[in-house]
This record gives sequence, structure tokens and C-alpha cells, in this order.
Amino acid sequence: MPDAEPPRPSLPALLRREIADVFAGRESDRPWELPFAIALAAGLPMLVGALIGQAGFGAIASIGAMTIVYLPRTRLDLRMVAVMSAACAMMACYALGQIGHVLPAARVPLIAAVALLVTMGCRYYRVGPPGPLFFVMTASIGAYAPGTLADLPQHLGVFALGALGAVCIAFFYSLHILRRWDPLPLQPAPADLAEEVLVPSIIVAVFVGLSLGLAELLGFEKPYWVPISCIAVLQGATLRAVWLRQLQRIVGTLAGLGAVWGLMQLITEPWHLALAIA
Repeated sequence: MPDAEPPRPSLPALLRREIADVFAGRESDRPWELPFAIALAAGLPMLVGALIGQAGFGAIASIGAMTIVYLPRTRLDLRMVAVMSAACAMMACYALGQIGHVLPAARVPLIAAVALLVTMGCRYYRVGPPGPLFFVMTASIGAYAPGTLADLPQHLGVFALGALGAVCIAFFYSLHILRRWDPLPLQPAPADLAEEVLVPSIIVAVFVGLSLGLAELLGFEKPYWVPISCIAVLQGATLRAVWLRQLQRIVGTLAGLGAVWGLMQLITEPWHLALAIA
């Protein structure tokens, strides 16, 4: 006789398992100093902007400073090549987003093109999390950030300063951390470029473009969050991973809104905001 199928879990048991997975902790092999380096890179531009009375410029530079999240765990020379390449790519994405700001009709194809190119690059070079997320976020924010045509070169320059500061912090952080952590070897390039790089990148780009186009048609006030959320969800490897990632994003967003609401009750000066971001 064939083996009997195992009993399916009941709905309450299934819900308990899914909720437990959403809130389950995950071990991380990253050094504890890395969050402090990221906080310094993101918070320092905001603090400088607050001190000179240009909090808006500080916010733009803080976005550029997120380049530091692409620091790999290789030896020092490869680390710096990777993070400087990420800085250049981030600046290019912000510049393309600004073109979309000047030409609103080109926003959707530009953001979709950015999603295609950065996803291909991240898959080919085996870039770990957050993958293409911050590149698409940078382009989306650049496309919808306030400002006139005359302000765009200045904004790009401020963005570049933030990225440059992140590169400097990444260098000194790497000097410190490589004394205690052995560097990892480079990962080999994908064997099948079409299956591992091209096809997934096209799928991501199509859905990012469709999501932004739909947000534009529906008249969303701040549609730049739509492609960011779309590409964040699409990074799941399986349907269940996508589902869990979406639930975690919802829970995290609600928790973040609560934390921001509490902090905003205490923030009375721009430098308070800089400390809160850090």
C-alpha cells in the first residue's frame, strides 16, 4: 500500500507557524561595528546640514551615504573598489532620477531601466543584501524630490559629498575590522547569464515599471515608495519568502511609524533629527 499522506496542519496551527516566522530572530554574521559605521555615515551629513541651517541638503547627503551598505567582506583593496563603484552607481541613479524630475513623462521608463541595470549588475557580481534596493530607491527619490531645474546640479553635488563621506568611513572601518575578521574570497560569476542574470532582471524591471505606472495613474501623492516596495518584495527567492518579507515590511513599517511618532514629540531642533536618524 502506498504511504499515507501526512496530515495537513490546521488553520490555527498554520497561522501560529507563520506568525512565529515573521517575528523569529535571525542570526547575523556581520560585525557589530558595522551598524555604528552605517549610523555615522548617515547621521553625520544630517548633523552638518543642521549646523549650517541646510537640513534639506543634509537629507540628500544622507541618502548618498547609504553607499556604505554595499561594503563587501573581501580584502581591503576589493572592498574599496566595490564601495567606490557603488558610490558612482548611486550617483548615476540619482542623476537619472533627476532627469525624470525634469521630464515627468520619462519617469516610469527611467526607473524601470535603472531597476533592470542595477539588478543585472547585482546578480552578476553576486552583491548581497540589500541588492538593487538602494539604487532604485535613490533613483525614485531623485525623480520626485522637490526642486527646480537650477537646483538639480547642486543637489547631485551634495549627494556626491554624502557618498564620498561614506567611502571614507568605509575605509577606516575596514582598516579596523580586517584586523579581527578574515576576508572572504570573491564569488565566481554566474555560469548561465541568461537564466541567472538576464531573465530575473527583466522580470524585476517590468514589475517595477508597472507598479510605478499604476501609482502614477492612480494619482498617488508620493509614488516613489511604490517601486521601492516592489523591488524589496521581489527579492524573495520563493513565494513563501516573498510573503514573509511582505508581512515583515508591514510589521516593520507600523513599528517604525510608532517610533517616529514618539521621536517627533521630542524633536524641536534640526540637530535632534540628525541624532534620531543616526
